Amino acid sequence: ETKDRIKASLNATRERHSQMDCKVYEVKIVNDKLSRSKKETLDRFFLEAKWMKNHILAGDIKDATPSMKTADVKLPDGSFETRELENLGSHMKQSILSGIKGDLRSLKASKEKGRRVGRLKFCKEFTSIDLKEHGNTYVVDRKAKKVKIQKLGWVRVRGLDNIPEDVEFANAKLLNKPDGYYLAITTYRDKNMSPSRQYMPGSVIGLDFGLSTAITTSEGEHLNLYVEETDRLKRLQKKLARQTKGSNNYKKTCILIRQEHQKKNNRKKDLAYKLVSDLSHYEHAFFQDEMISSWQKKQGYAR
Repeated sequence: ETKDRIKASLNATRERHSQMDCKVYEVKIVNDKLSRSKKETLDRFFLEAKWMKNHILAGDIKDATPSMKTADVKLPDGSFETRELENLGSHMKQSILSGIKGDLRSLKASKEKGRRVGRLKFCKEFTSIDLKEHGNTYVVDRKAKKVKIQKLGWVRVRGLDNIPEDVEFANAKLLNKPDGYYLAITTYRDKNMSPSRQYMPGSVIGLDFGLSTAITTSEGEHLNLYVEETDRLKRLQKKLARQTKGSNNYKKTCILIRQEHQKKNNRKKDLAYKLVSDLSHYEHAFFQDEMISSWQKKQGYAR
């Protein structure tokens, strides 16, 4: 009876959300306002998540449960040590287990289509933890500009002002990025309340993806979306090549390189959003059936 009630509630929520606009907002946890204990807890979230995932992959997934308290961790000498999962909440553990099961289902579907698939690999780093339910695993306080996360408590965040007042909060993801911790919050909003696109009826534009110029429009405008590597990134990569792999200085340089890559990706996203904004007043946009993803990777253009 309880399962049927939960299932009916989930179906009703999905039906309601299907008639609404979905948008994800990222807010940043203010690192300077975190106490030492909360910083350690955040670090342990992702460390214990890695332990738990690797422990499940090393054993039988049928034996894994969201209530597991310990995980076997492989040490550099090849031996194993049992460590406690003290900081992860029950919902976080459930999301990690659900993610592994989802990955296995995807592999199975690919195999049934005749594709060659392998097994899930052990993870070296865990960067995303699901917070499945607003009001339970996380709570948003707009006035105080804070978010409460399960097993962590209240933390100050930046970016809540960008979220409209009339949205409905859904699930969220706790992200570990090179420049700090973020919370990606999924929201739903009534389509009638969402801003409508201001385009001219019947307006059409054509786009041609090239090599020397990223995009050429049918109106003769050339758009260059390429973001080059910074001089700092090149220097860091040369420095990394001279360092001993696995040393502390090597690891510090890797972190700095990741930060530079994130800055580059942020600039790419900014260019992509500006392009979408410029094209939003056209009712129809046409381009050839090309391998856009391969073009982006090869040329390093914004996406």
